[in-house]
Amino acid sequence: MEKSRFSAIALLVLLEYVGGSLVPHEDRSVVDLLHVCNGGRWGEWHSPKFCPQSTYAIGYYIQVETPDGDDTALNNIMLMCGCRDGSVGVTVSSGFGPFGSSNKHMLCPRVSGEAQFMVEFLLKVQPDQGLNGDNTAANDIKFKCGSLKTGSGAASVIHAPGGTEWGNWSQTWSNRCPEHSAICGIKTKIESWQGSRTDDTSLNDVKFYCCDD
Repeated sequence: MEKSRFSAIALLVLLEYVGGSLVPHEDRSVVDLLHVCNGGRWGEWHSPKFCPQSTYAIGYYIQVETPDGDDTALNNIMLMCGCRDGSVGVTVSSGFGPFGSSNKHMLCPRVSGEAQFMVEFLLKVQPDQGLNGDNTAANDIKFKCGSLKTGSGAASVIHAPGGTEWGNWSQTWSNRCPEHSAICGIKTKIESWQGSRTDDTSLNDVKFYCCDD
């Protein structure tokens, strides 16, 4: 890794820690932070959660509220942690909203017998609907999977079911985890319940951590 890139990543992680939003990495070797630019504006960032050491995001599923008056759409993103051999272990998530139900999971496919892991993401977000509109913020998410060994080559796209129709996908994919690393942690921006007479949005934005350990 180039010295300038390493310094930028270290500074980013340090700034997040100083801001009080980053908990210890549970002995994970974090090498990058993935983000997109179209996240919703409401809510607060929650503490990140990480897969156990030497495991990475191999799949995911989402919790979504189906259309029901004051809609919130995407409420939670759950990462399924997997070992390098492709075996699936625990599931982790950051902050989440109280509405909706979980949907079927989706795993990264094997390529030539080798397990793949999540390395990029795309977020679907509804723009601000104005004072009298029903805002939903984040509505759906999908990922690209890649190899921990090579860190290169064509990536498989996985898209778990359950996302809603509102909003637009970010114009570009997030930055990609560096070579020999994959997504290992998640941090979400959640608007808490606003009361029965106020518009709710729940999950607004998300960031993912890349690890190489």
